[in-house]
Amino acid sequence: MTITAASKAAVSHLEGTFQQEKRGSVMKVQNTGFDRFVGNRIKLAREEIGLTQTEVAQKIGFNDRQTLGAIETGDRKIKVEELTALISIFDKPLDYFTDPFIIPPQEVEFSWRASAELAKLNEFEEKMRDILAAYRHLGRLIGRPHIQVDQSIRVKKSDSFETVTFLGESLAETWNLGRFPAETLRSFLENSLSILVLRVDADPDISGAVCRLPQFRSLLINRNEPAYRRNYDGAHELFHILTWKSLPPSHREQLTIGGKYRPRKEKLADAFAAGILMPRRSLAPLWKKRGGTVTEWINMVAPEFHVSGKVLYYRLLNLNWISKDDITSLDHLTSSEKNGYKDKDILPFSRIFTEKLHEALDRGFISVRKLAKLLDYTIEDLAELFKIYGLPVPFAL
Repeated sequence: MTITAASKAAVSHLEGTFQQEKRGSVMKVQNTGFDRFVGNRIKLAREEIGLTQTEVAQKIGFNDRQTLGAIETGDRKIKVEELTALISIFDKPLDYFTDPFIIPPQEVEFSWRASAELAKLNEFEEKMRDILAAYRHLGRLIGRPHIQVDQSIRVKKSDSFETVTFLGESLAETWNLGRFPAETLRSFLENSLSILVLRVDADPDISGAVCRLPQFRSLLINRNEPAYRRNYDGAHELFHILTWKSLPPSHREQLTIGGKYRPRKEKLADAFAAGILMPRRSLAPLWKKRGGTVTEWINMVAPEFHVSGKVLYYRLLNLNWISKDDITSLDHLTSSEKNGYKDKDILPFSRIFTEKLHEALDRGFISVRKLAKLLDYTIEDLAELFKIYGLPVPFAL
């Protein structure tokens, strides 16, 4: 098949996708949805190589840049031969312009907590980008698009750690997270803030990440880590989601907690995590009733808050409730957890994520093999995923 023929086939298929019939009703989407989609991809590709509208218009043979501008905004339908020419000009595959399951790198931002080598991290990032693209697109097709609740908070790098810790405490109270916020935080983020929280199978050197797309935020957590680590990483990354506009995070940060030379914004994220997971109003009553040594108290109470003993130690230290002399060695602090808490917390992905993919598969918007390949699953793995969440398997094994 020639590029022109492939372009025509892809355009026809994608137009059909944007006019997809829903069971019992018709999705009223005009061609402008398709035109805007392709136009935006053209704009991203042009900006990526630093060309102006005038320069591209000249290369493609338009009389003026306004024609290209109208294509980019979706106000003018692109012709097959024009798309074919742009494929050559931008040196992009056809799928880049026509496949809604692909998110261009310019449209998504990640910030990772990882010590993995860059090649390994980039490979995993590409995989997660494809998964999030599919989730976003399939949600639209089934009539359940992801609608983000904007919860941006302005924080300056010069703000004190105490101020940011208090911010975390205040949000825990405002959001009614309860006495031990780690137990309810994830559910609140998904159900009230529409932040997609995914528990993923990642390399041990990759702890988690936040992902930012237009009208879409996601928090990725390595589900193979212990619960206390996942809780802390999730709260830390939540800070980056809330403050991305005023204090954008780096693409990658190291995993060390409390390191002397870590960037200040990462230390601020640690302070926020301490405040939201261990609010003073919850700690104070337990501290007043303490008995035994400080080490014994920390090892007893840390599991209540689902954090490590070391994290609770630093929280008490920053509250000035203890001094460094109160602990003979940090090695005596445990990372124990309540029995059962870890087991019920490590299901793959999340319920809302799995339910949307299940519905899309059941209604024929994606094939079994394509979905399994997307998740890096076998067909049997995919069936097991649905069973875990109590969903009927919509295909024969």
